Amino acid sequence: MSKAKEGEVRHSTTALQSANFRRTLGTFATGVTVVATRSKDDEVRAFTANSFTSVSLDPPLVLACLARRSASVGAFANVDGYSISVLEASQLPLSDAFASRNPETKLAATTHLCGDTVPYVPDSLATFLCTPEQVVDAGDHLILIGKVERFVVNKSRPLACLRGAYVGVEAAPLEKAPVRASVTVGGVLGQNGRVLLVRSPGSSMWSTPTVALHSGIRFEHALQQRFSGIGV
Repeated sequence: MSKAKEGEVRHSTTALQSANFRRTLGTFATGVTVVATRSKDDEVRAFTANSFTSVSLDPPLVLACLARRSASVGAFANVDGYSISVLEASQLPLSDAFASRNPETKLAATTHLCGDTVPYVPDSLATFLCTPEQVVDAGDHLILIGKVERFVVNKSRPLACLRGAYVGVEAAPLEKAPVRASVTVGGVLGQNGRVLLVRSPGSSMWSTPTVALHSGIRFEHALQQRFSGIGV
C-alpha cells in the first residue's frame, strides 16, 4: 500500500474500530427511506433506513437493511408485504421519528402513514410496495430483499444523508445529467510489424486510435470514422 497522503487517515481492517468504520461509510451520500409494514397482530411497525438499493430489474427486486437489535425484527421476518418510501426534504421529521429508539415517538409517527393493508409514507419522493423475496442473515443486520409489486414516484427535493447528517440536494443542471457508462473502442492497424499510433494535439502520449461510442452507432462505423479522420 502506498504512503498516506497529507490529511488522509487510514484504519487497518485487522484492528477495525466500529465508530471509525461507520464514519467512513458515511462518506457515501445516500437518500433516506422509511420501511413500514403491518404485523400479524395488526400493529404498524416502521424504521428509517439509508441502506437501500436496487437489486434486479427482472424480476424487480430492491433491498433494505434492518439492524438485528431493532424491535421490528420479529415483525418484518413474518409479513406478507411491506413498503419502502423514499423521503423528500420536508419529511425530515418522519426520518428522525422512525430512527428513534423511543417506542412512543415511533408510535406517534405511525399516524402519518397511509394504507389499509401495507402502510407507507404519503407524498414521498417514491414508494415501493413489496412482497418478501428473501431475508439474508448478514452480521448485525438482516437484509430484506423484496419483490416490487407496485410503485409510485413524485417530483420533489430528495432528503439526503452524508457523514451522519442531513444535507440538501438542489436540482443543479449537473445533477440532472443522465448517468451512463462510458464506452470507448479502439482499433489496432498493423503492417510489416509496425502498429499505427496517434497522439492528441499538445500531448506527448502515443496510443492506438480510440473513439467514444455513442448510443445508436455501431462500433465498426465509429472506428471507420476515426480512421478516416486521421487520413487512413
